Amino acid sequence: TEKIYQDKLLTDIKPGESIKTRATIIKTFDPRYFEVCPECGKRAIEEECKLHGKISPQKRAVLTIIIDDGSDSIKASLFSQEIKLLGLRDEEIFSIEEFNKIKERFLGEEKIFMGNIKNNALYNTIDFAIEKIETPDLDLLIKELEAKSN
Repeated sequence: TEKIYQDKLLTDIKPGESIKTRATIIKTFDPRYFEVCPECGKRAIEEECKLHGKISPQKRAVLTIIIDDGSDSIKASLFSQEIKLLGLRDEEIFSIEEFNKIKERFLGEEKIFMGNIKNNALYNTIDFAIEKIETPDLDLLIKELEAKSN
């Protein structure tokens, strides 16, 4: 079954919701890297998994961005597969030098972001874990706005 995302403005979100919002990327941070177990996908420390012992870990990345939908802004996280939805290749994701060459191109881009709203207990903030990204269909958007104004 397909996951349902509610269309919401960022001012109306609550932890635990799965939302869809059209927003603009206003800031990007450098990706952070970590290693995971190839069998279970859990975090590996010094080539060791708590469940599977000594392993050959896989490298993963997390990218933090700030998005704004006109009502509010929020910190959003994208993991390795979701980062690729922005059009990045592995070489651009896993090399800070390569990432720094292209990170400015995302600023000001408007996308439709879908994912889960989570409570970050460590920083007492609300975060957006992005699962899907789409490019807005401008023709469809114009029709929707025209329908609302009539």
